[in-house]
This record gives sequence, C-alpha cells and structure tokens, in this order.
Amino acid sequence: MPELPKTQLIELLERQLFQPLRDINPDRFSPFQRADIDQLKAEIASIATRVHVAESEMQLVQVFHEASDNSAESGLDARLSGLDLPTLAEARYHFDMLAAEMSVIRS
Repeated sequence: MPELPKTQLIELLERQLFQPLRDINPDRFSPFQRADIDQLKAEIASIATRVHVAESEMQLVQVFHEASDNSAESGLDARLSGLDLPTLAEARYHFDMLAAEMSVIRS
C-alpha cells in the first residue's frame, strides 16, 4: 500500500530538518554555540510538533510554509546556517518539490 502524501512529506522533513538537529553532538561546538543549539532545538521541536499534528496535507503545507517564512524573518535560518545545520529554506525546496510531485500543491 503506497504511503499517504502527508506521511511522505513529514518523513522528508524528519530526514532533512528535524532529525539532524535532534542528533547533533553539542560537544563539537563552543560553549557559546551550545546555548544557541539548545534554543534552536526548542524552536525546531515546536515546528515539528505543529507539522505532526496537521490534520491534512494542505494544513501541513500551510504550517510548514508559515514556519519557513517566519524563519527567514526571525533569523532562525541564519542561525542554523551559521552552525552548518540544515535550514528551513533548504528543506522547503525539497518539501515543495515532493508536494508538487504528489499534486498537493502546484509547482
């Protein structure tokens, strides 16, 4: 049985964005950066929670697009990039490609 589009989209975000931050080894960063990593983990965990509770593919797209738009404005993506971590903008590119391929959104 093929996976539902919502499941595939969430799995993509887990692989490309959420899990890499959860798995990060803080010992490879300076003490100053470690404090930021804890904050980044909390911010990304909040996004992951909203993504996982989305009730439909369209709601999932809306939730992730809002988070992605806000991440650029709030500096979240810049902070992630500064630590050589995946950004929401990078994940959004792949997310939108998959969503379009599954006809969840128009390309």
